[in-house]
Amino acid sequence: MELLKKIQILQKRLLKMNQLVISKSNKIKEIEKLYMELRQILAKQPAPQSISNLVKAREALRERGKQMKCLTAELNMWECRANEYKYEVERLNKELRELKTKYLALKRKSSSKSLKSSCGTIISDSPRSSASPANQKKYCGGGFTMLVAPSQNYYSLE
Repeated sequence: MELLKKIQILQKRLLKMNQLVISKSNKIKEIEKLYMELRQILAKQPAPQSISNLVKAREALRERGKQMKCLTAELNMWECRANEYKYEVERLNKELRELKTKYLALKRKSSSKSLKSSCGTIISDSPRSSASPANQKKYCGGGFTMLVAPSQNYYSLE
């Protein structure tokens, strides 16, 4: 009887140990599964050297971005200046055109007045005119006045 009790106790103990071994083997399988998943994740991750290269590249990219922002701001400033100068040149050209037209109008006005006054004086073919020939004016091609020499025959041109 004692031996039967001993056998029963040992069987119970064996069953407990068997359950313990089964639970531990399940835990080992789960841990192996997690290990394999982690290994796959780490395989996808870059190496430490490539991480340091990536950090350096990011820093360089930030620096270049800052430089680019500065250069674009400077470019915008120069474009604004160029536009200002362009408008200034256009304004000055417009003023110059206006001044030229005013000048030409004044020149025409003065030349028409001088033509009217020269048409009023009689220029003769003989050197014996009543007005002195040295003071007479002759108008040539471009409206330039030329003093008349006393011994020549002169005609006013219109």
